[in-house]
Amino acid sequence: MAPTTTAAEKAVICTMKKSGCSHDEIRAALLHHHSLSNRQINRIFKRYAGKENYDEVGHSTGRPPKLTPRARRVALRHLANGDARNATELRNEYFPDVSVDTVKSALRMEGRHAYSWVPKVMAIPTRRILCSLIKYAILRDLLHVSL
Repeated sequence: MAPTTTAAEKAVICTMKKSGCSHDEIRAALLHHHSLSNRQINRIFKRYAGKENYDEVGHSTGRPPKLTPRARRVALRHLANGDARNATELRNEYFPDVSVDTVKSALRMEGRHAYSWVPKVMAIPTRRILCSLIKYAILRDLLHVSL
């Protein structure tokens, strides 16, 4: 299809082709497109013959996304609730047919990192740390000042 074919020209091509005009007559009726090939005329007619809207764009090319917008929201919810801590856990639990990189990129598209921050559990202080804390508390009490 010619890239500069307007909706009016597509309408002329379709109506003339339906009425049985030859390709030469169709080319003569189009002022700016004398160089349209028979293939282009046939393609325009095949694509727009049954339509009323000649501006309509054809189907989208490319493949559909692996994670739909709903699946991305589900992933965000599980990450926020703490059901999963990172993209690997999300993929293993909820999206086994998708790669980890796909889950990470979907989370980035939503403005999140591929992991959630989980506070670390405090470790039990060692004997040395406990002794130093006790000495610090005793010194503070003896001097009656806050250090």
